This record gives sequence, structure tokens and C-alpha cells, in this order.
Amino acid sequence: AKQKGVPTLEAWIAGDDAALAESQSDKEVVDDVMMNLRAMFPNITHPSDRVVITRWGHEDFIKGSLVFRKVGRSFSSDRRNLRKRVDMMWFAGEATNVWYGTTEGAWRSGRRAALEMAMEIRSKRTLRSSVLP
Repeated sequence: AKQKGVPTLEAWIAGDDAALAESQSDKEVVDDVMMNLRAMFPNITHPSDRVVITRWGHEDFIKGSLVFRKVGRSFSSDRRNLRKRVDMMWFAGEATNVWYGTTEGAWRSGRRAALEMAMEIRSKRTLRSSVLP
């Protein structure tokens, strides 16, 4: 993947390892990730530039959650229902996008909701200006 045109490595840590990583320093997390990467790619070098580490388990509105498909449910139906607008409230998030469980899905759904809001605002302005003398 690329971030701002620069090759980017993204690592996901899950389960008990994620809980442990949340309590570690950034250096400890990077060292652990690099140890795993070296097992697969012995010649990989330690990142010398910026490293961003998130701790979703400590985010009040996330608590480490991630969308997953539940057996026996229609995820596409759930996704459509989750993104339905309620009055003047739009919903976005990776759970509302076909790219569920990803940052890409969150980004795309946020963009979709923003465009829908802009269209609504634009249509109300057009309607209002056509009614005013």
C-alpha cells in the first residue's frame, strides 16, 4: 500500500496479542512486529521513518471492535440497513461498506455519506431559492 505516494506497511494485531500490544510502548510494538516480519523476510530493515500505532481498545467509541460476517446472516442486508439515513442523520463506517473490516471501507463510506449530505443541502438550497421572491 502507499500513503501519500510512499510505500507503506500496515500490520494488524488481533486477539490476545492485540490486548498485549495495547499495554506496550510504541518501540516494543514495532520490535515485536519486526521480529515477526524477520521470520518471513530475513533481510527486512527496521523502519527509519515515521511509525503510527493505534490502540483501538482504548478508544471510547470503538473498544477494539471490528466488523465480521456472522454465519447465518445476510451481511449485505445488514450493511444496507446500517447505512440508512434517519431524518437528517447519515451513517458511515466500515460496517456500512462492501469493504467491511477495513480502513478503505471506512473512508469510502465517509465519502459516500458526505456526498449524500452535500446533495441534500444543495437540493434544499435550490428549493428554497426557487420559492423565495
